[in-house]
Amino acid sequence: MRWGGHTYGPRYLIDLLPLLAPLAAAGTGALRASRLARGAAGAAVAWSVALAATGASYYPAEAWNTNPRDVDRSHERLKDWRDPQLVRCWRTGLSPQNMGLLR
Repeated sequence: MRWGGHTYGPRYLIDLLPLLAPLAAAGTGALRASRLARGAAGAAVAWSVALAATGASYYPAEAWNTNPRDVDRSHERLKDWRDPQLVRCWRTGLSPQNMGLLR
């Protein structure tokens, strides 16, 4: 995970999408030819949706950026796999401020 301030999501990868889209389109033939490739692509899409849904519905309730230490000052927390932000999001539960549209 790379430090990007107090954010959640793929901010730094967005610029690559115009380059990756033609490569993805070119690879669709391989998906048709291989059952394993379809399974891997399906798993990748499911994982991507799970990550996006987590960011949309759980963040920032877990306070990972500031608890136990502020990630802006303690960059070593980014490489500490004992407390990953994604897992803490799932443990903490939904963020009430993100659920306003569903009420």
